[in-house]
Amino acid sequence: MGWRRRCIGGKMGRIASIVVGASLLASGVAFAAGGNERTDNGAPVSAVAGRPTNVLITTFTGNWSATAPAGTQTGRNNRNTIASTCSGVALTTPPFDAATYQSSLSAHTFVNPYSTATCFTFTLTNSSPATCGFNLQPNLYVGSFNPANISQNWVGTAGLSSGTGPTATVTFNALVPANGTAVYVINNTNPVAPAAVACDYRVAVEATIDQVVPTMSPQWLMSLALLLGVFGFFGYRRYAATR
Repeated sequence: MGWRRRCIGGKMGRIASIVVGASLLASGVAFAAGGNERTDNGAPVSAVAGRPTNVLITTFTGNWSATAPAGTQTGRNNRNTIASTCSGVALTTPPFDAATYQSSLSAHTFVNPYSTATCFTFTLTNSSPATCGFNLQPNLYVGSFNPANISQNWVGTAGLSSGTGPTATVTFNALVPANGTAVYVINNTNPVAPAAVACDYRVAVEATIDQVVPTMSPQWLMSLALLLGVFGFFGYRRYAATR
């Protein structure tokens, strides 16, 4: 009789172990299926634990020559090498001077596609860096750009310009409000346009979406605990009935 009880008890122990293992496996599978993906700022992306994903939002292209810019602006911003961040604070550095500069004005405008304020990275690249004869200085404005007051709505700058015959790109970050309009403005750094070789340029606008390391949600933990409790209760009752 004792042998029979021990045999039944052993079987119940094995069944309980199988139930616990199956429960953990089911929860793990469900967690893996739904935990490695998240929606951030309204955009579904595939998560890579702890690694940011740069999402290309749009690109601007243009050709800068002595006559190509859309208009002029009063003054230009300083090139103090201090790049903007995504703090959301408007920039307040006084303009470098009040001379007249060529400017792309509102030629490059886009709308933040996300329903929350989003950090964007803006990268200006000259297609022909070896021959481009213009020194291009980019800045970002939110809402609108006022060529008569370049400090108004100013939120983004690299703190430098491309340089004549540049070999590197010009990049900076800036925060754009939810569904807000951003205006990317390029100006020449010489008050009088030189008789220089024209150059094509490209501007890439990327949104950095931070991924999180997948973790088991409290709901999954509660469900797992409840499932184990139910199986444990019935397993104990059946085991007690054989004693």
